[in-house]
Amino acid sequence: HLFSNANHEHVHRVLEHMGILHVFDHFTTYEHLLYKSKPHPEAYWIALERAGLKESFEKGLVDAYFIDDSVSNLNTAK
Repeated sequence: HLFSNANHEHVHRVLEHMGILHVFDHFTTYEHLLYKSKPHPEAYWIALERAGLKESFEKGLVDAYFIDDSVSNLNTAK
């Protein structure tokens, strides 16, 4: 699952150009975030929900890994 503040069209184009579009089965992009993009805490919950992991994550049944190049985004994800 890929979680990005960019719009879907841009994400799709960049991943296709990089040859890794096939690696991701789902996307959470700006359009899905209800104007609450990273590092807003609700954006992370939206991404977990779209990935089908929110309920299991809240119960401690699954781990989620977050990789980002922004310290503020990483701090919120903790």
